[in-house]
Amino acid sequence: MIALLRLPLALGILTLFSPGADEPGIEHSSGLAYEMRTTRTMSMRSGQAHMYVDGQGLPTETWKVGTWVPDRDDVETVVLRDVVQQVEEGRPVRVVREIVELSMQVKVLDETTERTGVLEGEQLTLERTAEGTVEARFTDDEEHSIDAVFLDGHRLEHDIHRFMPEEPVEAGDSWKPDDDAVRALLIAPGPQYYDKNAAAELPGLLEKAAEITAEMTLRERVMLDGVECWRLELEVAMQADVDALPAEFSTGDEREDGSFTVESTHHGELWIGVASRFPVKLEFESEWTFDLEIDIEADELSFQFKLEFTANNTSSREWEILE
Repeated sequence: MIALLRLPLALGILTLFSPGADEPGIEHSSGLAYEMRTTRTMSMRSGQAHMYVDGQGLPTETWKVGTWVPDRDDVETVVLRDVVQQVEEGRPVRVVREIVELSMQVKVLDETTERTGVLEGEQLTLERTAEGTVEARFTDDEEHSIDAVFLDGHRLEHDIHRFMPEEPVEAGDSWKPDDDAVRALLIAPGPQYYDKNAAAELPGLLEKAAEITAEMTLRERVMLDGVECWRLELEVAMQADVDALPAEFSTGDEREDGSFTVESTHHGELWIGVASRFPVKLEFESEWTFDLEIDIEADELSFQFKLEFTANNTSSREWEILE
């Protein structure tokens, strides 16, 4: 589930459309080099919890809610440096990426650990295949002891163009962004940086069940740190009812069954440089509520657990074009 709460990285930018002088747009070309710095936070807390044995409720203090959902706080920093080597039809097909920093501080209950991503300090070449997938390899083409799973899930771009309108817009106008792009933003887990066994079942279940509403709005021109920018806003709400229990919530008992519901709201702000026609900053925040039910039939007894927990996460991302 932690992977779900990590906003996927913007790993490149496309030409959005051909806007006029008074409309926002993003452009990139072969040879473009830029650095992207992302800071993410995540806070997860247990809420109400109930346990029943043959339909009879038990006091909460007789069992540990934290077995499934311990309180947790994460702070993660990701710094990537990209050079676009090849573009076809306005889309990057080959990018060389230096992974400058991958670091995370994780606090679970009262224990804090520091983690460094497996790929920190490495350089990857990402290339789009004829089938439209992205293949990643180490640029030096030498043998590496790093597990190949860490080369999966990387992106040439963040598909920001799919959030833009198909027609020209003016300040104050709103539109509905591409549904698949919004789902990818909220649900797609992206590459694994720290643990090769971190693959999750929850994103796949939500991908099928989630009902999403989204609206993008062009606000106005503003000055941000001395740079004239267009400011855009994104509002998203998601709800899902899933009649299955992903491994992230499982007790490991073979007799187990269960279901869960998810509700979330998301707010994002994007600043695009008017002169540079390139992103300057992205701020994104989310609130999640999970209601989980686990049923276990054991011998002649039936056990039922009902848990509620919440998660809040933020992501702040800044781009800098390199000379």
